[in-house]
Amino acid sequence: MDPYLALLPLTLGFFALGYAVQRLIIGPASHGDDGNILLITLGLAIIIANAMLAVFRSDTRSVDVAYAFSVVEVGGFFLSLPRLLAVAVVIAVALLLWLFLARSQTGAPVLRGVSLAVAEGEIITVLGANGLGKTTLNRTLSGLVRASSGTIRFLGERIDRLAPSDIVRRGLIHVPEGRRIFPNLTVRENLLLGAYARGRERRAATLDRVFATFPRLAERTRQLAGTLSGGEQQMLAIGRGLTAEPRLLVLDEPSLGLSPLLVEEMFGLIARIAADGLAVLLVEQNVVQSLALAARAYVLENGTVVMEGPAGALAADPALASADLGL
Repeated sequence: MDPYLALLPLTLGFFALGYAVQRLIIGPASHGDDGNILLITLGLAIIIANAMLAVFRSDTRSVDVAYAFSVVEVGGFFLSLPRLLAVAVVIAVALLLWLFLARSQTGAPVLRGVSLAVAEGEIITVLGANGLGKTTLNRTLSGLVRASSGTIRFLGERIDRLAPSDIVRRGLIHVPEGRRIFPNLTVRENLLLGAYARGRERRAATLDRVFATFPRLAERTRQLAGTLSGGEQQMLAIGRGLTAEPRLLVLDEPSLGLSPLLVEEMFGLIARIAADGLAVLLVEQNVVQSLALAARAYVLENGTVVMEGPAGALAADPALASADLGL
């Protein structure tokens, strides 16, 4: 087969391969940064191009020999024409892949024009129904999702282009929805992992404070986390966040899946945590309890803040009943 003709199916194969690589490798490795995505994709393209040339050379019976060994002079250097063509095609495919996937894979923006602030020692709540942008907001704050525009500042420093690990080291700690504990590790091991990136030197004292806040965890330090009850697992998730010595603790749906009695207990524990001066961003569907606990509130609807103000004032506002809160 002539290499020119071979490039067509190879290009389609590269696109399919590139799509899989982008979803499984490039996105996680680059932390969503477009520049990193471009560099990684181009590096992979060069590797694929050289592999393709090796395949051509391995069976010269299917290749025009004169073409395969033809060279061109570039700046005094003699380069293989098949190698140049292979690199050019794959880089072009990589660039198209980057533009198509890295820029548009998320579709329409989930959040639009969201502006909020949390002061030191303040509890802020963000309310809204499921699927309207609350979890995306949390993931954007913690660097798991890259904002396409706007800025995020924490303690006076811009963090919207930092990797999630760097954001954690600065003290912004995200306790995700669904607890996300390590079920096959003990309670103590889960808590120690929270102090891995931040607060490692003071983890003994931090553990004591966590056990003082959650006495039930102190009774179960050697128990596998997966055998805890739902409420205990949520306590463990929050406790793990506290071992990182947060300056801002972002709690995503901490009452989700808990019984009414445990919900009451969970909100009481959050109040105790905040009483120590910790800033808390509470993202919840539980409107009544959240407004009773928070100083200020934001209502998120279709990725936009539609109401904001003091929590008490919002609780008394008749317009709150018309907001889409999933009630």
